[in-house]
Formats: sequence, C-alpha cells, structure tokens
Amino acid sequence: MSENTKILNRNPKIEVEDLGDGSLMIYDENKKLTFILNDIMTIIWEKCDGRTTIDEVVDHVKNNFDISEVSAEIIGNECNEAINNLLLNDLLID
Repeated sequence: MSENTKILNRNPKIEVEDLGDGSLMIYDENKKLTFILNDIMTIIWEKCDGRTTIDEVVDHVKNNFDISEVSAEIIGNECNEAINNLLLNDLLID
C-alpha cells in the first residue's frame, strides 16, 4: 500500500450550505453548478482542511463508519475515488 501524504484544501471560492442531515449543498458560482454531498462525502470534504493528509482522511472514514462488511482496501479505494471526484470538480484544491 502506498502512502499518500498529499494535503488538500477546500476551495474557498465556493458557497456551502449545511442541509441539516449530515449532507452539504455546494454551489460553484463560476461554473454555475450545484453539488450535493452525502454524509460520507461531507466528512471527506470537511477533513480536507489544509492540514490533514489524504491517508489521514481515509483512516478517519475507516475508523468512524461501520465497515465490517466491506474490506479496508475497498473503503480506501472508494475514498480515493471520492477525493479525485472532488478535485475534478474543483471542490478541493491542492
């Protein structure tokens, strides 16, 4: 398993609204796009705070959700895919 010590940050140029159920609505004014993040995506996005490595974000998800029926490797892959999607949509920056 490779270490991913890259640190990401939330894009400060987007608007964020807490939907009250653990999810967020994020609006990108420049692209005129709205994104809805579910509870796990919200935690991933929030943990990308400019101080936390990608590996630490993934570990946080693994340690704070019931993943007993899913392998840690699958969770890691899913988290990395989620982070890549957030980066592709400019919701995270490096």
